[in-house]
Amino acid sequence: MPSSRELKPDRVFAVEFSSDTDPTRERMLGRVEHIDSGRRCLFDSLEELVGFMEEVLVARDRKNLKTPL
Repeated sequence: MPSSRELKPDRVFAVEFSSDTDPTRERMLGRVEHIDSGRRCLFDSLEELVGFMEEVLVARDRKNLKTPL
C-alpha cells in the first residue's frame, strides 16, 4: 500500500560532500545532482545547497502545473 512517506523519483537528489567539508565550522563544500533532470551544481555553503534544491523543486512544480491532465 502506498505511503505518504514514499520517495518520489522526481524529488531525489544525490549529494557528495568534499573532504574539505567541516560542519563544525559551517564549511559545506561539494556537489549536488537532481537525479530526474540531471541538473547539477557545485556548492560551498549549506545555503547554496538548499537554494539549488529549492530552485529545482519549484521549477518542477511549475512545470507540472502547466502539464494538462
